[in-house]
Amino acid sequence: MEFGRQARISVAADQSLTSGLRGRAVSGDLPIGEALSQLLAGTDLSAEFSGPNAVRLVRIGQGDAGGNDLQIEQDLNVQQPTTVADIVVTAQKRRESIQDVPIAVSAFSAESLDAMKIEGGSELFRAVPNVTFSKGNFSMYNFSIRGIGTKAVSASSDPAVAVSFNNTPLIRNRLFEQEYLDVNRVEVLRGPQGTLYGRNATAGVVNMFPNLPGPDFDAMLKAEAGNYGSIRSQMMVNIPLTDSFWIRAAAGLTKRDGFDYNTFNETRVNGRDLHSIRLSAAWEPTEYFRANLIWEHFGEDDNRSRTGKQLCTTDPGPTQVGNYTITSPYLRGILSQGCQPGSLFADAAYGTPNGVGMAQIWAAGSASYGNSRSAGLVSAITTGTNPYAGVVQSKNLREIATSYDPQFQANNDVYQLNLEYDVTPHMTFVSQTSYAKDYFWSTQDYMRYVSNEIFRLRTH
Repeated sequence: MEFGRQARISVAADQSLTSGLRGRAVSGDLPIGEALSQLLAGTDLSAEFSGPNAVRLVRIGQGDAGGNDLQIEQDLNVQQPTTVADIVVTAQKRRESIQDVPIAVSAFSAESLDAMKIEGGSELFRAVPNVTFSKGNFSMYNFSIRGIGTKAVSASSDPAVAVSFNNTPLIRNRLFEQEYLDVNRVEVLRGPQGTLYGRNATAGVVNMFPNLPGPDFDAMLKAEAGNYGSIRSQMMVNIPLTDSFWIRAAAGLTKRDGFDYNTFNETRVNGRDLHSIRLSAAWEPTEYFRANLIWEHFGEDDNRSRTGKQLCTTDPGPTQVGNYTITSPYLRGILSQGCQPGSLFADAAYGTPNGVGMAQIWAAGSASYGNSRSAGLVSAITTGTNPYAGVVQSKNLREIATSYDPQFQANNDVYQLNLEYDVTPHMTFVSQTSYAKDYFWSTQDYMRYVSNEIFRLRTH
C-alpha cells in the first residue's frame, strides 16, 4: 500500500480483510505506530508488528497478541517524528541516501530479509515490484524485471538482468541457487542500467553486498533441523587483529534429502547438499585509505532437479501443410513438435511427447542388425514407432519416472580486492579487481561441463 511505500516498511494483509475498506486520510510527520492507528481507525483492523520493518494487518483480537508486538509498537510510537530511517545505497557507484537516487531501487537490509523470510536470490520476487522468477531447463533461470529477462535455454546466454557481488558483475553466478550468507544488504535496480553496469543490465541489476570486517569483535551461530534429514547452519566471526586490521569469516551449510520420488528407480530425488564459505580482511591504516580482500566459495553436489516436473499435452502432428493434406500418422509424427500448448489443469497435460519425430527414435528405426529367414533384416525399433504411446504421467507433481536420477555439481569462486583513497574531501580514487571462476556438471544437461573464468579491473 502507499503507506508502506512512503514509510519503507513491508505491510502484509489478506485481501479478504481489506476488500471494500477505506482508511482515514492521514498527513504530516508521525511515528509509524501512531500513523497506522489513525489509518486503521474504524476499520476493525489492527497492525501487528513482527519487526521494525514488517507489519501485517489482522482483525482486532485475532492476532498473535504477543508482548513483543506491543513493545515494538510502543517503541515506534516514542520515536522522533520521522517517517523512515535513512538508507545508504551505492546504486550509482557512490554512497548516497536512497531518497536521493533518481532510480527505481529497492534496498533490503539483513534485518528486512530475515523479517520477510527471503533466504536466497530467487525469493526476491516476493518483495520487489515488477519482478518474476522461474527456473528453466538445464542450468538457466529467468529473473525478469518489468517483463524483460532471459528466456534462452542455454548455459552460455548473457542475462538481461545483471547480477553483481559487491558491485562486481558476475556473468556466471550461483546467487539464485545458494542461500544468503552474512549479507549486509541487497539492492534491486529496475530499468536499464547500462551506463554504470554494462550491456547485460537491460532490465536492471541485482546487487548483493556482504558484511565486511569491522573494528569490533562479533560472532554468530545458528542451526536448525527438520524432516527429510534437513540440516541448516550458519556461523560468523569477526576478529580485530589490530586497531587497523580486521578479519571476518562466515560459513553456511544446507543438507536435505529429496522429497520428490522417482518411481522408475524407487529413489528420493531433488535433495540439497550445498555449502558457502567467505573469508575477508580489511585494512584501514588512515582515515584516507581503505582496502579489503574477499574470497567467497560456493559448492554443491546433490541430486537437485534442473526444474520442476514437466507436463506435456501430446502433439499428434499437423494434418495439413500448405495445400497438402497429411493422412499418414507416421508423417504427422515426423512433423510433430512433441508437445503442444494446452491447459496445465487438463487431464491431457499429463501425457508424454510424441516420440515418432525424435531423432534418436528415427535413428534406431533406421539401423538394422542380424537377419531373419522370414523377415529379412531385423531392426531394434520399427520405423514410425512411438515408444511413449499410451504412457501417462502421475498427477502427483512430486512424482517422476526416469531411468536415471538427476545429479548436479557446481563450484563457484569469487576473489575481490578493493582499494579506496580519498584524494580530497570531494574526490575518491576507487580500484576494484576481481576474479571469478564457475564450474558445473549435470546429468540433465546432456553431461554438460562448463568452466568459466572472468578477470576484471575497474577504477574510477
